[in-house]
Amino acid sequence: MTFYAYAPSVEELGTGSSIATDNANKNLTLTDFSPATEIVDQVDFITANATGNKNNEKESVHLTFEHRLSQIEIQAIQQNPNNGYNFKIKGVRIAQTVSKGGFDFKNEEWTLSTTDKAKYELEFDQAIPMTEQTILMDECGGAMLIPQELTAWDVANDKENTSKGAYISLLLRITTKDGALVYPFKKDAEAKKEYAWAAIPVDTKWKAGKKYVYRLNFANGAGYVDPEEGTNKGEQILDGEVKFDVEVTDWESHDYTGDMESGETTEDFDETDTEDPFGDE
Repeated sequence: MTFYAYAPSVEELGTGSSIATDNANKNLTLTDFSPATEIVDQVDFITANATGNKNNEKESVHLTFEHRLSQIEIQAIQQNPNNGYNFKIKGVRIAQTVSKGGFDFKNEEWTLSTTDKAKYELEFDQAIPMTEQTILMDECGGAMLIPQELTAWDVANDKENTSKGAYISLLLRITTKDGALVYPFKKDAEAKKEYAWAAIPVDTKWKAGKKYVYRLNFANGAGYVDPEEGTNKGEQILDGEVKFDVEVTDWESHDYTGDMESGETTEDFDETDTEDPFGDE
């Protein structure tokens, strides 16, 4: 027998997701998976597979669960806090990444949509003042997104981002040390807009089972007006550039040896919820 295990249940993974079985090829696939739009609602997805026979009735079947998504965390850095500006952050956006895909359990591979892209957001109840290192995603630990290679937003040639290039954006309010408003720009401020999105193009390749921590450095600049803002799309907000580095770490795999009577095999795919014995990472 071939055993497949996964967590959380298909219902918890999100609307539209389903599990398809192929008994002839002893395979299982997750189809039409899309991460939740709100980052705080996104869940981890882990899978394992193993083979066994009647001898495992006493010896049990050993499963090693692997993370199948990429975890994305965003931090803001102001390495020179005396540069004349104060920043307050009200939210985080990860935009124009592939939003739908399917997972092949047997080959442990994703198949990505060529047309579906989305933005994922986390907005804070209270604005967070930017410091030398500002942690922004403590509430959820990071976004859980489909592994993929990003194509960055081409600001120079496509200010409105019609090509749907990828970027990270922060919902910002920027003032001088004396309190004068710098961003949102004057016209938006007159419309009583307190915060506006500031974007930074990114082109990282995300791999399954990896955590990516983006540290955006606002020491010299503030990025570009988000292409979803009503005016000034793609315009540079301050004179300098926002530089960033990306820390990449591995998620740990998890071993599990337990009662397989309620699990799924290629010979019996009755609908049963598979509990995650490890919880979210």
